[in-house]
Amino acid sequence: MFKGDKPGLCHLNFQVATIDDVFRSWHFLLDHGVEIEMGPGRHPQSTAIFLYFLGPEGFTYEYSFGVRRIEDEAGWVPRTFDPDEAGSIDMWLGPVRRVSSQVQLQPVSANRRADGGR
Repeated sequence: MFKGDKPGLCHLNFQVATIDDVFRSWHFLLDHGVEIEMGPGRHPQSTAIFLYFLGPEGFTYEYSFGVRRIEDEAGWVPRTFDPDEAGSIDMWLGPVRRVSSQVQLQPVSANRRADGGR
């Protein structure tokens, strides 16, 4: 996770069924002129294959496959990764971009609810 300037949503991850889904989507997105922000790559934290891309509204989305599950919580040891260290975001050492540097979506306040605050 990257620290943002203020509370908000950094990106939305969709876990797909196969590694083929990640790469098929990558080709589809490239063919349709969608900006790839990062990937394909592999996160060391989860060992997942990832692909980050920019949606039409300027928000970042991620497709990922193979997220490691913590099966033995008692044996799990938390780790810290320095985002400025090579390989800390992408084990394959591809170019990385801090997706939280984008304008973050903010929660709707109580006076700006969908019903107009009525």
